[in-house]
Amino acid sequence: MAFEKVKPGQPWNPSAAEHNAMIDAALAYRGNRHPQKPVFGMPLDHNVVLIRNMSAADRDAFHVLAMDDAAVVPSIGDHPNMTVIDGKQPDPENKPHHRHRVAILTEKIKSTEVGRALIGGQYTMPIDVVNVLHTRARVLDSGKFQSGFFGPVRILSAAAAGLAKPCRVLIDGYDGGHCLATGVVADGDWATPSDNDCDLAWIDPATGAASAINSPFENAIKVYHYGQAIEDVDYFQCRVICGRIVPDVAYCP
Repeated sequence: MAFEKVKPGQPWNPSAAEHNAMIDAALAYRGNRHPQKPVFGMPLDHNVVLIRNMSAADRDAFHVLAMDDAAVVPSIGDHPNMTVIDGKQPDPENKPHHRHRVAILTEKIKSTEVGRALIGGQYTMPIDVVNVLHTRARVLDSGKFQSGFFGPVRILSAAAAGLAKPCRVLIDGYDGGHCLATGVVADGDWATPSDNDCDLAWIDPATGAASAINSPFENAIKVYHYGQAIEDVDYFQCRVICGRIVPDVAYCP
């Protein structure tokens, strides 16, 4: 069919076929602008979560919030009763799950308001780089990341050491697991790690505190250590990496 433009005041009597064709064209245009139909209550990207800033202050993009309980907020835009995740100021020292259950904000989120955050995928973000050879980044109680050998973020590229250096990262949430061990650990390095006999215990799942409880494994374990010596502590926190118990000096009491 032939479409012809009309002038102001000119009678316009489209046929049914022309009217339906215009509707189809409008729907196709809208579909090209929004190729994916939104799913109620969920973001489209499986690497993105809706998170509510439960801290007392506004948080900028790249800030890290620990993911705690799910919450239902009254409304987000035109959608009522949306389920989101409560994001809290990280407390990795006392709450072990705050070391890996974290989300990186993609936008500024005011206190008590809801926004989007990343829990997976590749991202470029600022990290406090201690050493360019570090392979991962751990969350700090300030809500920032610091390079190391543990943490929920894998560092793919770090050009230089320093504060807030832009790094290409892979967010995978892996943090190696946590335990407690007793004993004194000698110093070692990556070329010649020290091996030490220690007794294994677990972090209290009810409180998250660094206190030992009865462990199903009562035999001494071999700890392979890659850092400075740990002395004069009854219990020190470790990570399970590739079957080896590696002390985490940052969280030792």
